[in-house]
Amino acid sequence: MRTITEVLRLNYDVGLSHETIARACGLSKGVVSKYVSMAQVAGVTPRSTICPAPTAQHRRTAPCLTR
Repeated sequence: MRTITEVLRLNYDVGLSHETIARACGLSKGVVSKYVSMAQVAGVTPRSTICPAPTAQHRRTAPCLTR
């Protein structure tokens, strides 16, 4: 679940490409696209994602931010 949240945060909040997100999180570009598509079908929008700001604690718990 954390990875999906991180992918959506990087896509919606930071505006990274699927390719960049995939490299940062160690996923394939297809998986990133799948997560974003599933979120769109479920009605998740940039405003509905509740993600913390990348603090030091967040970087320790979400390592794909530090790559």
